[in-house]
Amino acid sequence: MKPSEAGKWVYQHLSVPGVTAIVGDKIYPYVTGEPKVVPWIVYDGIVLDYGQTKDSNEAETLTATVTCAASSYDDAMRLADAVYDALNDVDDCIVVRVQGEYTEDVGHLEELEIQVTL
Repeated sequence: MKPSEAGKWVYQHLSVPGVTAIVGDKIYPYVTGEPKVVPWIVYDGIVLDYGQTKDSNEAETLTATVTCAASSYDDAMRLADAVYDALNDVDDCIVVRVQGEYTEDVGHLEELEIQVTL
């Protein structure tokens, strides 16, 4: 996978009915322009790890962080569950970490770290 394809892969797999039913089209790379208008998803921290051999230099794993924001704890958890279900349904993709927090300016955030074997 080329670096330019990594973000597209994440976006494609987040843009499924179970997720878009909650956030609509508010799925953004790196940052949202209106963080106080929730719910939304931001994906960032994309890392491609390459296996280097004499004959090739192909990406072997993709890692990314998906942040889910909502005004209430229950809504943030519902969104995180939808993202979890969407990504865990993809072959070779697992959610390896989930972490939650609350911020005054946005509300409730849930971060999911994913790892994909390519």
